[in-house]
Amino acid sequence: MDGRALLDLLAADPNGARVLRALADPDAEGKSARVRGPQLRGAIPGAAVTSDTLVELGAGMVPRRVDVVSALPAHELAREIKRRTKADASVRAFQGCAELKSHFNAKRDIYLRALPQPGRGLVQQPLIEPMLTVRAARLSLGGDLHDPAGDLRAGRLRLTDDEALTRRPEGLIVLARLAARPGLEATEATLACAIAARRAGAPGRAPNGHIGVALRDLFDSPDAAGALAWLEALAPDVPLHEGVRVDAAAVRAAPAEPGYRRNDAILRAISPGVTEKRRQAFAAGARIELAR
Repeated sequence: MDGRALLDLLAADPNGARVLRALADPDAEGKSARVRGPQLRGAIPGAAVTSDTLVELGAGMVPRRVDVVSALPAHELAREIKRRTKADASVRAFQGCAELKSHFNAKRDIYLRALPQPGRGLVQQPLIEPMLTVRAARLSLGGDLHDPAGDLRAGRLRLTDDEALTRRPEGLIVLARLAARPGLEATEATLACAIAARRAGAPGRAPNGHIGVALRDLFDSPDAAGALAWLEALAPDVPLHEGVRVDAAAVRAAPAEPGYRRNDAILRAISPGVTEKRRQAFAAGARIELAR
């Protein structure tokens, strides 16, 4: 697997190209991007593509979101990218990370998640922990690929340790989302841990706020139906949650549009018997925005 080829694949996407330019050049969008006050000159130190973005690139797919890490704290990195791209959007901090997201047109869209360097940040923040070894891989702007276990190259989904899903039950949703992608496959040991976690009540026993982040990423995925079916198949005799059943056809029929409308449609598809009041209460606890 060639790191330069992965960067070229990301650069072929307008959003990915915009983020890469901003990471390398403070004036990527022209001198008018400059603002008064202290500025970081040159390339952002230690900038690298990581996490789900790199996993999807390794599987030959262009990701919708660009996950990045650098020597800067996550919120500072996101703010610097906002300045360099002149993105008309706020930086939202959550669970130890920072997100920059705007939607205008294909040329100006940006969707970025800034992550802290490994070993930094509070361990109780679920997004700090990679869960899967491939999500800890990093690709520098120079094309150097850090994949010490070779899992990215092999398309191998392997838990960082056997207790990962005990600490992070919501990680089962992350595993399902990636396992449904072509070119990625969970190891037998990881599958055994996933089945045990399902039978122990995962992912439903995780706090709703933690589940919500994983579900939002899942709902944004083109493989949402396949991921939900994969998750249910781990333990078909154990309900995912009271009132929840996976009808892949219904999920695929959910509106293929961004944001809260799709969230609403998918939640309705997988919980057809649940009252609107309960569905809204869950969405509020999980911080999933629904159509009004």
